[in-house]
Formats: sequence, structure tokens, C-alpha cells
Amino acid sequence: MVVAAAWASPAGGSGTAVRSFAEVLAENKEVPIKVPFRHKGMPAVRFSEEEVSASAEQHKFALVGSFVRGRPAMATLRQEFEKIGFADSLSLGLLDQRHILLKFGLEEDFQRCWLKQTWIIRGFRMRISRWTPDFRPDVESPIILVWVTFDGLPLHLHVK
Repeated sequence: MVVAAAWASPAGGSGTAVRSFAEVLAENKEVPIKVPFRHKGMPAVRFSEEEVSASAEQHKFALVGSFVRGRPAMATLRQEFEKIGFADSLSLGLLDQRHILLKFGLEEDFQRCWLKQTWIIRGFRMRISRWTPDFRPDVESPIILVWVTFDGLPLHLHVK
């Protein structure tokens, strides 16, 4: 089985040039075919931790937006995020009726969105959480931002 190499976003958000489909296919690499087996009577395929981690790497700057009481249409969300200034680096996707995936091409935009935690978009409240490979819409994320201050911390210790 042959799989095409990475495809640049149409907007060129991460600073890469948009390539044609033929160019992407020209840079192919062999992917070993997994041998299916049965687990509890159902077809299954096994992936190593390394394979799962490698596939999750493309979502390292991904956030999940959760809406409790309805949400705007996806076109409206795209317009609003474009107004905020995320247009070039942001790709939006619908996970289910209450959750959207916000996938950023720039770490700065990812951090700016995540640090705000809650966004009000056209009257709808959206809570932000970090995407993880084991994300499930019916379970609250255990990953939250915590601000810690150390009063009187010497200046030379204020290093990232």
C-alpha cells in the first residue's frame, strides 16, 4: 500500500507552498499492510504505541471546542475565527453536534486560543480544552490550565 506524503493546507497556513495532487503522490512511501485479526468476534488491527504517537503528532496543536446549549453553524464559526485572526493557521472540523476540532498550524495561535479558555461566539459559549488521542465527547478532559504565582520569586528565576 502506498500513502502520499504530507499535504500542505490549501491556505498555506504554516508557510508551506501548496502542492498539486500529482506532486504529493510523487513523494510516496511504503506503508506496511496490517494483517487483520478477530477480537471478540469483530475484525481488528493492532497498532503499536509508536504508530499511535506518530499519527497523533499531526494534532499536536489541536483543541476541542465544547458547546453546551447549541452552537453556531460551521460557516459562522469560520467567519468569526477569521475576524479574530486565526484564518491562515486554523482548520475547523465537526466532531459531533456539541464539539468542534480546532487544528492550528501555528503554535502561537494555538496558545492564544487555549489561554482564553472560554469564547463567546454569536451568543454561544464555547469552552476550550486540549485534544488528546483518547478524547471522548462524553468525558470531561482532565487537562486544564492552572496559573501559579510565586510571590517574591527572585528575578533570575523568571525563566521559561
